[in-house]
Amino acid sequence: MTLSMSQGIKIDPTSMMGNYQNNGIQNSEVDFNSILNMLLSSSMNSFGSNDGSSNLQQMLLTLAPLLQNMNLNTSNNYSEPPSGMPVQASLTQNYHSAHQALDFGVEVGTNVKSTMSGVVKYAGWNSEGYGNLVIVDNGTYKTYYGHLDSIPVSVGDRVSNGQVIGLSGNTGNSTGPHLHYEIRANDELINPTNYTYGKISEYFT
Repeated sequence: MTLSMSQGIKIDPTSMMGNYQNNGIQNSEVDFNSILNMLLSSSMNSFGSNDGSSNLQQMLLTLAPLLQNMNLNTSNNYSEPPSGMPVQASLTQNYHSAHQALDFGVEVGTNVKSTMSGVVKYAGWNSEGYGNLVIVDNGTYKTYYGHLDSIPVSVGDRVSNGQVIGLSGNTGNSTGPHLHYEIRANDELINPTNYTYGKISEYFT
C-alpha cells in the first residue's frame, strides 16, 4: 500500500516492514517510534521549512491507524484463545464463584483433548486436589485438565487443538469419575463456559 501527499511524496509502510524483515528483524520487534522516526527523517528532507510541520502532522495522523493495525496483527502478545469441549460429555457442575471451572461427568479412560495449541507446562500428580493434572500453556492462556487417570504427554511437548492429552479418571479430590476443566488468562481464572460452547477471540495486552 502506498500513501502519497499533495507534494508528491510517496510512502509505502509495507515496504518498510519488508526492509526490517530483510535485515533479520521480526515484525513484532518493530515499534511505532522506529517507523515514525524514519518518516520524520524522510519528510523533513522533502518538505519546505514553512509548511513542513503541518504537512508532517497530517501525514503521521494518516499513517497512525495503519501502523497501529500492523503492530497488533504481528505482535507475539496475541495468543489464540481456547475453544471447544475437552471431552464429549454432560456438565455435572457449572462455573460459579466457589467452583471456577467446569466439571464433565465421564467414564474413566475417555479421551481428553486439548482445547488449544500450546506447550505442556505440567503433566503429573498434583497434591492440591487435582490428582493427575495436565496444564497446556500458549503464552496468554493456560488450560487445566484435572482428575485424569493417565497422562500420555510430557512437560515440554507441543500439542495442537484437539490432540489427546490425557484419559479421564477419578484421581485427587474427586467424588466420582469426571474431568475438571479450567481456563486461566494471564494467570487469572476466568469463566470457561463461552470458550467451551462458543468461540471467543480477544486481544490481551
